Amino acid sequence: MAKILVVSDTHSDDGLPANLCLMRLIEGLKYDYIIHLGDIISCKVLEQLSQFANRLIAVSGEADKLTLPDKELMDIEGLRILMLHGHQKEIRGSRLRSIADELKARVILMGHSHKAGVVDLGGIVMANPGTLTGYGNMPQTWIEMEVNAGEALIQLKGCGGVLSTYRYGGYIRRAIDLLKLE
Repeated sequence: MAKILVVSDTHSDDGLPANLCLMRLIEGLKYDYIIHLGDIISCKVLEQLSQFANRLIAVSGEADKLTLPDKELMDIEGLRILMLHGHQKEIRGSRLRSIADELKARVILMGHSHKAGVVDLGGIVMANPGTLTGYGNMPQTWIEMEVNAGEALIQLKGCGGVLSTYRYGGYIRRAIDLLKLE
């Protein structure tokens, strides 16, 4: 099982602010992966986050001057995940679904809008962690995922705790089967 922290849109020149609730919540934790979906601005942010992960993955947003890939595609514990910022014109609307299908991705992690949420695109999940620092007067939000054998538990979190939970894969099938037994 892989434990993953997904963040985006920190928009920070000086690293992460000291009052960031996430930093207090993850102190002493270690993730298998931390994924930053762009608009990082300063490499100090990546340095701070890297102490909490075995592997840090970052993609470029439109505000980044850092040399980072435009997107990443990875297989983690049997689940293909596409990671991108979301500012790219070629991925807008239904084209995003087509790209995911072409790449055989089942989960799309995407930032840019600063609006946290998880959407089912019909067999493909698109998850946006929102903005980690609350940039633009938005709440401080992030995603924690557990991925195992092609299945994922996706939790959208904020300073107050879990905001929503989404299950992708066999979790849903097992829940339906259990309901049939009752």
